[in-house]
Amino acid sequence: MHTWDISVENIKCSGCASSILKAMLAQPGVLSAHVDVDKGIVHVSGDDAMDGEHLVHRLNALGYPEV
Repeated sequence: MHTWDISVENIKCSGCASSILKAMLAQPGVLSAHVDVDKGIVHVSGDDAMDGEHLVHRLNALGYPEV
């Protein structure tokens, strides 16, 4: 299992966290995800099919660019 902790901008509320969580769980290889609103960190775990760079691009497309 692989784990990524991605620091992002613009996470303001639980609604943001919900949108991010839904998008991350829809990505290939992602097994679990958690959003820390206070710290602005997206924690993602997945198998070998998970592509961390793709996750960062997806977050950017959602309006949450990597710090």
